[in-house]
Amino acid sequence: MDASVAAVGQTQILGLRFWIFAWYVILLVGAMGLLGAWAWGRRTGWRNRDEIVRGFGTIFLSLGMLLLLHGIALRVGAGLVGLATGTFVVAFLQGSKLKRPSLRLVRGEGVARPRFS
Repeated sequence: MDASVAAVGQTQILGLRFWIFAWYVILLVGAMGLLGAWAWGRRTGWRNRDEIVRGFGTIFLSLGMLLLLHGIALRVGAGLVGLATGTFVVAFLQGSKLKRPSLRLVRGEGVARPRFS
């Protein structure tokens, strides 16, 4: 078997090592994003719940994909991918309920400043 092709279950995946590395990087970025969102949430009274939930979703998805790519605990990996999908839907719904500032041009200043309507 070629070094860039490995068997996972009954399926061969081209560039398996690359994909495993990529999902480890995504896991790291998701963990850093979650920590940043958590710190920002503490300062803003948890108004960024959608970003925190999205961080958890990224971690769930990365862990699930890594389990699937390594070929261990395939049902747990598939469950984590499904959980991540639900988590992203919840984050989208929470984010769409938040009141976002609109940018309006303040007369005479020539600069757009956020204004809550």
